[in-house]
Amino acid sequence: MGASDLRGVTNDAFSAYYKQQLGLTDQEWSALEACLRSPLPVTWRFSGNDERAISLRASMEQSLLPLLNEQPTSLPWYPDRLGWQFGVSRAWLRGKDRPGEGPEGPEAAAAAAPRSTSIKAFHAWLLRESSLGNLQRQEAVSMVPPLLLD
Repeated sequence: MGASDLRGVTNDAFSAYYKQQLGLTDQEWSALEACLRSPLPVTWRFSGNDERAISLRASMEQSLLPLLNEQPTSLPWYPDRLGWQFGVSRAWLRGKDRPGEGPEGPEAAAAAAPRSTSIKAFHAWLLRESSLGNLQRQEAVSMVPPLLLD
């Protein structure tokens, strides 16, 4: 059973408990549950904020991003465009999602198609730069405390 299968599993005790604890209506609970079942986007930040990080970001923007159909975006609140988000799941990026998963809207059909060469190259770049310590694959919410704590 993969992650996509687990997103469809229901647990009535869990639902009843949290719905009551949070005092939610059926409609509010449905919206929250849909959010909880949504895969998180791929996010990363460049290590540090020095010239090397900015140079690596510029290289990514010039050589990798123009080749992609779906575009990662910089996090508007992260300094110097060093924090990024790709609106696809990690499984989709790895080519593991099933039809109907991955990007929403017109791109949903493409999620079932084999990964493009440019997506494979981008994924390989993320893995390589992460293993070299040049970027951190980290959820966006985890990027906030260091910024606030300076």
